Amino acid sequence: MQIIAASNKVESEGLNPMGNTRQLIISGGYQVSPRLSINGGGELATSSSTVVRHSTTAGTNYRFMKLPFIVGLRSRYSRFQIPGESEWKSIVNGSLDITWQVSYPWEKQKLLK
Repeated sequence: MQIIAASNKVESEGLNPMGNTRQLIISGGYQVSPRLSINGGGELATSSSTVVRHSTTAGTNYRFMKLPFIVGLRSRYSRFQIPGESEWKSIVNGSLDITWQVSYPWEKQKLLK
C-alpha cells in the first residue's frame, strides 16, 4: 500500500482566472495481485481563503503476465469555481492507457540468476 500527500503553491500573475492557488493532494494505491493494482486520490485547491477546486481520481492497472503490456483505466471528477462567479462548474474525464514494457536481454539474464 502506498499513500502520498503533497502541498504546493501556484503563483500566476494574471494567467489563471483563479489567481494564486494553494493545493493539497492526497493519493494512494494498493497492489491487489501481481497483475492488478488500484489507486485513487483527492485534491483541494484554495485561493484567498476560499475553496476554488476539488477533485477525485480513481484508476486501475492490469499487467499481462505473458505479454509486455500494462492497461490502465483512469477517471477524474472535478468541480471548480472561478472567483467572482457564483456558479460551480464540473468536469468529468477519463483515459485508457496502454503501456508497452521494453525489456533488454541482459535484464532477463539477471532475473534468471
